Amino acid sequence: MPDFLFRPSCQKRASSFSVIEQLAEKFGTTLTATALRYIAFCPEQCAVVFSQDRCIHWYKPIADFGFHIPVRDTLDPYSLAVEFFDGKSIPDRMETVDASTWLRGRYHSNAMIKEESRSLPRYNAVLSLLWIHEEIDPDPDDWADTETFTRDGRWRRRE
Repeated sequence: MPDFLFRPSCQKRASSFSVIEQLAEKFGTTLTATALRYIAFCPEQCAVVFSQDRCIHWYKPIADFGFHIPVRDTLDPYSLAVEFFDGKSIPDRMETVDASTWLRGRYHSNAMIKEESRSLPRYNAVLSLLWIHEEIDPDPDDWADTETFTRDGRWRRRE
């Protein structure tokens, strides 16, 4: 995946897993390798996450991502990725999820991010792409250091 061929393909299309799948096919590379390379050139604030056996094993963000994804934590039950481990099919499109489903750090109490996941059944794993499409950094008065709840009553983890 030479820079001079790969970089233009990443920057002229809207980010999605379908773009990464097309690039993987074009360059004859694995989905994981292509996603990791994509992160190096992606113009948006995003990260790749690898989960196996319901546990987050690693993640790779763009250089200035600004948030932590807790490695070794169990997947949040409200993530799209967990559906694979529940025996369900994962939606093949990007969906909006609560930021606390994946991210640790300071952000608006009602922050939402985009998630798109693909199952890797051979490895009992899921590869997820997370995008922050709007500013989620909090105003000083918007941050709660204690437990909070989402609008639908789910507990929001804060560290």
